[in-house]
Amino acid sequence: MNNKIMLENVYGKTPFHGNGKLTGIKYNLDKSVIAVVSEFSLYGWAGRKLENRNLPFRYRVQLYNIKTLESISCLDVPYPINEIAFHPQECLVFLGTGSFDGGFLYEGELLNWDYHTGELFSLLEESREIISVNFDEKDDMLNFTVSPEDDWENKKYKDLFVYKTDDFYNKQKLNNFMQIGTTPKVNKIYSIQSKKRTHSDCSKELKKLCPEYEYRANIWDIKWRNGEDIFCVGESPFLEKWNFGKKQSIFHEKGRGCQLFISSNKERVYVHSEEMELNAELGFDLLSGYLSIYNPSDLEIESKMKQSFPHFIVHKNKVDVFLVMDEVFHNHDTKKRVYTSSLDFITNYEMDDCDRFISVEDEDFFFKSTKERIIKFNRENNKQTNYSLSEIVKGPTHEACQTEPGTFIVTYGERDVGYNIMKIEIETMKVIWTQLLPTQVIVMRYMKEKDVVVCSLASGKLVIISESTGEVKVLEEVIVDKCKTMILSLDIYGDRVAAGTIDGLVLCYHVS
Repeated sequence: MNNKIMLENVYGKTPFHGNGKLTGIKYNLDKSVIAVVSEFSLYGWAGRKLENRNLPFRYRVQLYNIKTLESISCLDVPYPINEIAFHPQECLVFLGTGSFDGGFLYEGELLNWDYHTGELFSLLEESREIISVNFDEKDDMLNFTVSPEDDWENKKYKDLFVYKTDDFYNKQKLNNFMQIGTTPKVNKIYSIQSKKRTHSDCSKELKKLCPEYEYRANIWDIKWRNGEDIFCVGESPFLEKWNFGKKQSIFHEKGRGCQLFISSNKERVYVHSEEMELNAELGFDLLSGYLSIYNPSDLEIESKMKQSFPHFIVHKNKVDVFLVMDEVFHNHDTKKRVYTSSLDFITNYEMDDCDRFISVEDEDFFFKSTKERIIKFNRENNKQTNYSLSEIVKGPTHEACQTEPGTFIVTYGERDVGYNIMKIEIETMKVIWTQLLPTQVIVMRYMKEKDVVVCSLASGKLVIISESTGEVKVLEEVIVDKCKTMILSLDIYGDRVAAGTIDGLVLCYHVS
């Protein structure tokens, strides 16, 4: 019998929700529709290295009705959106997209999007970066500016090429357009500060339209507490608590929450964060890493401990002992430290490096994974056991979880060879089952009550797989108000699922 999953609650929805970091705003001619342009910047911290090239959610334009603030339509594209133009009369939006690929080519598209029907057409025969696009309202002509084809042409020409056409209604490749001139070439350099200013200006504009708007993005970790409270950390908000629709939030302009833990007695919330701080000697901000304790009732901070290195991974065992490991760099002496539940230092350990920790409810052992193996570490005698995966997997591993002692679910693969999920017995390296997946697994958790594994895919789908057989029970897109999203974090409580998304939403599901 197949399982069913039902979305029960969506928390964090504000007007103009469903977007990434804001990069532009555009109104149609009569200002009845607003286009919000954004990009999803999935920062990969030490324990969550995502393959950005495989993620479909990169650059987005979403249209809203100005009066109702409801979403009309949403479009995701693979290239940065440089400019958009509304047709003066029709339900058409034209997008100029593209960028330099960093090696040789200037890639992009000139897109014709019918936002009423959802139809999308690329108007050029070849991939070219479109710098600008606009309408000449006098003669209903579409003007667009094109970059040189490659880096060699870019050095040869001092100007960009401007074209015009009226041949854009046939929903096919342009075969009738003419050059009307050139425009001086300006090298685009988008600094972090200029992107922040653009995002800030766009946010102020949206707040004028609706004061309830708030920017939300990248819920990196999420946890249930007693089946009533849901805690989450991310880029925005930094830390948040939900209780039956009521929220308490902490926003941090220069910080992001990376990992979240709840103490075994439910009386403490631990947060691993990365925060930009002014260095007095150098005169500019540097990244710092913290492990902090918060009171779950009022989110008041009780303790905050700065780590010696800004990039690190944290793991907590069943009795609230913390293992902290710095991210590895060349010629860097990686430290592994152990702390008590009060964050008092216990000792340093020598052990192999890893990409991430595996959540296992155990008192004595910590489990870690690399791209080629699973490592069991005994903190009592500083002994570690290595289980090589190289003989049974093709490609690097991404996520792993334990379903019962000695049994793990492991996901692996890459774009060129495909992605898989499999169940193995760790001591014998026996493969119980293997299942092919359409894209990379972003995060997964085991639901003991239903004996299933719940996974989020990079394609924006939620999949439920039988733990005993590997059969796919559920495979469905994650959509909120006509807009697709991707789940970054999961937690299980009984037959309920809490999920955090790239656009800062908290989703609550029930599995039957």
